[in-house]
Amino acid sequence: MRFFWYFGAMIIGHRRNIQYLERVLDRGTLAHAYLFHGPEGVGKKTVAMELAKALLCSAGSDWGPSRRYGARPAKLGGCGACDDCQRVNARAHPDIHLLSVEHPFFEETEKREIGIKSIHELQRRLAQTAWQGRWRVAVIDGAEQLSRDAGAALLKIVEEPRPGVLFFLIAENSGAVVPTLRSRAVVMGFTTVDDAALEPLLEGVASVRRNSLLRMANGRPGVLIRLLGDPQALAAAEGASLRHAKLLAADLPAQFAFAETEGRESGALGALLRDFLSEVRRDFREGLRREPESAEHVPSADITGLARRLRSLLGALSLVESTTVNRRLIADRVFFDLSPKIETP
Repeated sequence: MRFFWYFGAMIIGHRRNIQYLERVLDRGTLAHAYLFHGPEGVGKKTVAMELAKALLCSAGSDWGPSRRYGARPAKLGGCGACDDCQRVNARAHPDIHLLSVEHPFFEETEKREIGIKSIHELQRRLAQTAWQGRWRVAVIDGAEQLSRDAGAALLKIVEEPRPGVLFFLIAENSGAVVPTLRSRAVVMGFTTVDDAALEPLLEGVASVRRNSLLRMANGRPGVLIRLLGDPQALAAAEGASLRHAKLLAADLPAQFAFAETEGRESGALGALLRDFLSEVRRDFREGLRREPESAEHVPSADITGLARRLRSLLGALSLVESTTVNRRLIADRVFFDLSPKIETP
């Protein structure tokens, strides 16, 4: 089984992370701060909210004392039925404080960043008594988008945590999170899932549409759910996929023009690399099926070339998602590696 229902929230994949979090919940050894990083839509915030639900669940107060902050919490997801769990499901629990670029506490700047006023407001809220006298949870979605001052202010709060306060830092690119802030948290990576794990979401969808949706979702359950429920998001994704396909077939000058403009932005480059990966993986799988199965068989030049392209794309995507290396240079290297006319060592 590759997916789990936690009283209304479907978590697909991430079994190892879930097992670890449930283990520390049972032992009462929960850290005060976690950094969940990985591609958009793989379930980072969903897991954070289900862990918060376990901590805030009213049923948890009857589970005996933990070794740290009072009542031992239930398993991930809580009971799912009490008032606290229902409030978490509705994103309306007074002890969960969600902060992101899209939903700041204060509109401070035209830049896409979380500003210092929002962090000061978060600090004020966390200083208040918890609604049920247990946990207060802060979820910073887009931790790599904290302004310099906001990052420094948050660091001071995380360095001296109040009892019963838990921080979740959510980021696509862990390398872009303030290093000192990152070092104060338990860092956990979340990855994409196999297409087979997404099949439960596609029940009733025609097979022709399934392949297209799976290709655009690229192993990200949250993205697939959005595509299924939002026609505008689906149209935008189809347009982006078409542009990426044309770019993959374009000549080097056109590809370098992309690298010079859109390729400098990690989100655009990450989306492009994931689309390229999907295409190359498909070609690689088809190529493997045509190869003889003999142990003495030497892989063909086509398979060797596709394997090299896969390694290049996977390495580039890892750099984009976990470092601050110059995006344009990453894009340039990828286009060189993918070019059928240029061989790189």
